[in-house]
Amino acid sequence: MRYTIPLQKKKMILYGILHALIYLALPLIAIYILDIVNVVSFSEGFVIGIIVFGIIGVIMSMLKHAYPEDTAKNSVMRFLVSIYRAIYIFYLFGGFTLGVELGYYQIQTETITVTLGLKFLAWLLLILYGINSLKYLLRAIELRGTTEGSLIHQERIKISLLFKVFGIVAIISISAYLVSIVYSGLRISPGISQIPITTYDDSGTPLDYSDDDYSVLFPFSLQNRGLYALKDVLIRVEIWTTPFSTNWTTLPPFRKVGESIPFYSASFSTLRAASYGIIPIYFYQPYLQGLSENYATLQLKFYLSTYYAGIYIDTSLTLDYPWEPLNNTFGFP
Repeated sequence: MRYTIPLQKKKMILYGILHALIYLALPLIAIYILDIVNVVSFSEGFVIGIIVFGIIGVIMSMLKHAYPEDTAKNSVMRFLVSIYRAIYIFYLFGGFTLGVELGYYQIQTETITVTLGLKFLAWLLLILYGINSLKYLLRAIELRGTTEGSLIHQERIKISLLFKVFGIVAIISISAYLVSIVYSGLRISPGISQIPITTYDDSGTPLDYSDDDYSVLFPFSLQNRGLYALKDVLIRVEIWTTPFSTNWTTLPPFRKVGESIPFYSASFSTLRAASYGIIPIYFYQPYLQGLSENYATLQLKFYLSTYYAGIYIDTSLTLDYPWEPLNNTFGFP
């Protein structure tokens, strides 16, 4: 008479409820809160995808606990669940979205936009789940026709143990990597001078703006006391007009009236004294008359891109700046 392994119905229900919270409730609550506070918005398709993948995840977690842990059937179910988790992670990092590179996220508010390239982290997690999948598959083969701890099982070579140890080491390593990123990021201290250096040259013709030159130098510092270097750092600034101006003829709205020479550094090393640099901003000559004679609100747009601990970061920050006529202030107000 063949022995049939009974289903663990109570465990299936318990873990079904638990994973419904993890796969469905928590992500949807987080999406709702982030949308309410205008930190980041998600497309309707992404939310529907979370719901679909969440429902499948709940079903998979119930199947995972359908059979006792010391059986081959349990290992087969765990293998399928691990494969599903890898697919789920791939989806969360945008792997199935057309036109979007794997691991790229964008956070956008009224004043700041941040694009994060998490491709390195995405591949680390995918590899981790791939290793876990092999562990469960090998364990299912080792337990075929028997149960864990039996004489037959003890005599078999347990290759799955190697993958189990490797998986534990990988989880610890990835966790340490994530903690180190947060820790190091908190130890980066940027600073910019509150008193820029300004120069105005009217070429000896105060009433003729066609030969004038106006520039601003912003000294800045950056101290990196973290564990990772900031690599391929690119900083640039643009200055735009807004509809708020006392003269739309000489200072029309939505025009770029100045920009900086891009500042580039191959690396800001770690655990060193502060590094210093200068961002020079030059104003376009056709708008010097408007800037010299009018009050306005200008928009300063700062752009920063860099690689940090394997993560690509692209940030833009927009700030409104009250402008006073140069004839009144003779310099950056």
